[in-house]
Amino acid sequence: STSTSTSTTTAPIETTVEPTTGSGLVMLNIINPSFEFDNLNGTGYEFFNFASGWQVSGPAGTFRPFPGAFNSFNPLPPPADQDQVLFIKPGAVVSQVIPDSAIVSGGSYFFSFTLGWRSDQATTFPDLVEVYIQSSELRVPLATGRFSAGDLSLTQANFVADSLVFDVPYEAPYVGESIEIVFRAVGPRISQAAVDSLVMFLDPPAPTTTMELTTTPEFTTTAEPTTEPIPLIDNWSFELDNITSTDFLTTAELWTTTNLAGAYEPTRQQYPDIDLGLLPEPAQGTNVLYVRANSAALQVVNRTVFSAQNQVCLTVAVGYRQDKPFLSGEFGLANLAGDTVAAKVVTVSDVVAGAFVDMQVCYQPQLSDDFLLEPIVIYFMTGNGVGQINFDSVRLTNDFSGTTTTTTTTTTTTTTTTTTTTTTTTTT
Repeated sequence: STSTSTSTTTAPIETTVEPTTGSGLVMLNIINPSFEFDNLNGTGYEFFNFASGWQVSGPAGTFRPFPGAFNSFNPLPPPADQDQVLFIKPGAVVSQVIPDSAIVSGGSYFFSFTLGWRSDQATTFPDLVEVYIQSSELRVPLATGRFSAGDLSLTQANFVADSLVFDVPYEAPYVGESIEIVFRAVGPRISQAAVDSLVMFLDPPAPTTTMELTTTPEFTTTAEPTTEPIPLIDNWSFELDNITSTDFLTTAELWTTTNLAGAYEPTRQQYPDIDLGLLPEPAQGTNVLYVRANSAALQVVNRTVFSAQNQVCLTVAVGYRQDKPFLSGEFGLANLAGDTVAAKVVTVSDVVAGAFVDMQVCYQPQLSDDFLLEPIVIYFMTGNGVGQINFDSVRLTNDFSGTTTTTTTTTTTTTTTTTTTTTTTTTT
C-alpha cells in the first residue's frame, strides 16, 4: 500500500476496550465504529444502504453477512468485531466527522481499521480501498492510505487489520478543527470491500512549563498538505449509473445534465486499451460522462466550500473516443450564481484518439470574492459542433495554501444550466 501509515497489525481489535489507566491515551468517540447500530437481525434484509453516524454516498451501507461470506459469522472472525460491517463498492464515499475530536497541537494520533473480502458471491476485492483522514474545515490531509488485497495479504472470507498514524505540529493552522474519516473504493463495479472495527486514539503532548518558542515553529510533519484527490464529488467516475439495455443514458446519477449528456459505457471500439472491461488510466472503472453539442453537466459539491486560504483544483480525465469526431469542450469551477470562476478549454490538439489525458484547472479564492463559503460548482459543457467529448475520474481538491489576496480582476461567464428531459433514439 502507498500510505503514511507506519505500523500494521493483524491482532484482533476490540472497539470496546478502554485505554489503560495512566497510559495517557484518549479514545476518540467514533460513532457506530463497528456498524452494529442498525441491527439487521430479523429484518429479512442482508444490508441497508445507510449507516448511522456516517455520510454515505453511492453503493455502500450496513451489511450483516450470511453464512459463507466469511470464515465465521455471529460473531465475525477476528480482527472484525461482532456481527456487522460496512460494505463499500467503487463509486461510493463514506465519511464521518468525529464528534468532540478537536485536533490537539502537538498530539499524535493512531487510527486502526479492519478490511474484509467476502466469498459468498462472485465479487472481487476492489483494486484499492482508499482511507483518508483530514481536518474538517480546511480539509488538510492528515494521513492517507491505499490498500489492495495483495498489499494486505488478504484472502477471501478473511479480515486483516491495518492502521494510519499522524502527528500534529505545534500551531498548525488546522488545530482545533474536528477530524474527518473518509473511505472510498476504486476498481470494477462488481468489487466490494468490508470495513469494520474502527478505533482512533490520541496521545496528547507531554505537559511542560519550560518550553519557550523563540522562533516560529516550522510546519514540518508527515501530514503535509498534498494534491492527493479528496473524495468530495458524488459519482465521480460515473459508476453509479446502471447501464444494461443500452450502452448510454441521457442522465448521470447525482449530476444535473442538459440536452445530450449522460453516462456511457465504452468498448474497445472506442478505447482499444480497455482491459477486462476496465477503462485505461487515468480513467477509472467502466463508465464515462459523454457530452455532445450544446450540452452540459454540473454538480453542486456540498461537501466543501470556497475558502480564501484554500486552493481549489479540478482534475479530470478527458477522453477522445476514436470512432467519433472530437468535440471541443470546457470544464471548470463556478459559483452558485452560475458565474465561471476558472475554466479549461479542451481542443483536439490537447487529446489523443482512443485514450484519456488528465487535465486540470485551479483557482485561489480571494478575500474580495463575494462567493466565499459557498459550495463549489463543477461543470462540463460544449458549444456547436459535431461529435462528442468524454470525461471521467473527476477529482476535486480544496487544500490549505496559506495564501490570501485582496485584489483581483475576474472575467465571468454565465454557465447556469437548466435540467431538461430529452427523449432520443440517437446513438451515442
